[in-house]
Amino acid sequence: MRAALVKRGGGLEVVDLDIPKPGDGEILVRMVACGICGTDLEKIRGGTETPPVLGHEVVGVIEELGGGVENFKPGLRVFAHHHVSCGRCWYCYTGSETSCPLFKESNIYPGGFSEYFLVPRINVERGAVHPLPESIDWIEGTFIEPLATVLRAISRSTYRPGYSVAIVGSGPMGLLFTMTLRSFGASEILAIDLSKTRCSLASSLGADACISPAEVGELRRYDLVVLSTGSTKALPTAFKLVRKGGEILLFGAPPPGSTAEIPISRIFYDEVRLTPSYSASERDIEASIRILVSKKIPVKKIVTHIFELGEVEKAFQAAQDVEKAVKVIVVSKKEYIASML
Repeated sequence: MRAALVKRGGGLEVVDLDIPKPGDGEILVRMVACGICGTDLEKIRGGTETPPVLGHEVVGVIEELGGGVENFKPGLRVFAHHHVSCGRCWYCYTGSETSCPLFKESNIYPGGFSEYFLVPRINVERGAVHPLPESIDWIEGTFIEPLATVLRAISRSTYRPGYSVAIVGSGPMGLLFTMTLRSFGASEILAIDLSKTRCSLASSLGADACISPAEVGELRRYDLVVLSTGSTKALPTAFKLVRKGGEILLFGAPPPGSTAEIPISRIFYDEVRLTPSYSASERDIEASIRILVSKKIPVKKIVTHIFELGEVEKAFQAAQDVEKAVKVIVVSKKEYIASML
């Protein structure tokens, strides 16, 4: 089978592998669609602390069950979450499941950009295989995981309906924040991005305005500032936007070993909160599925490109062009999603 992997030393390589055989407790899934995440792009550049497995926004059809697997059957449409927590450690008990030691150790094999992938026993046992409701199509299904990370981030923040929000970065995740927070009752949303294309899209999806970072003055009036980029250069912009007693939500994944100077006196005297949020738990996944069923957040509006798995290298090249591409999806065959195009 064809599979896209991280090349040793950086880059993307497409290889032929044997189709995995599910062992006891495991599930083999035939991939139908998988979104390209910003962390996937960072992985092929060699700049992320997450496991070097490509593709986690993935949906497909169960092909084969390993021994002892119950409550599933071949042919079932599913979303498979790549990471799971143990549910028994201090982190899990205190609501920090993504800090659980098991979380980054668990993963699908060989990844979402593969004709077939294996869901390990621990993921199956911990409830990481979710049946896909019929009302969620394949493309919408690729947003289950990214939307779940947005929901977790918002839940970790102090956000309340009526808050004013500034979102630094209008890539796929920033746009998901824009749509979600508009749906959640934000009184004002200011989007910030260097790309005019992405600014225009942000405005069409709920932002009251979108400006470039160079246009940001010392506003200091937003209740919540979402840093939806991993660039540490964006931190000064966030501090220009956040009000006294406000909050900066650190969401974008920074490169490994990143450091930044922060105005510690401003944090202290103005009581500005810094809140990080990484990934999503199964609780967030379930919430994401329910929201997608409701159709309240039109996630497909940010999809700009769809490639077949045989064109996965072109897909990754397209995803890096911020002026022409927003969300890029890879599908096993376009015939599976023809009715959605």
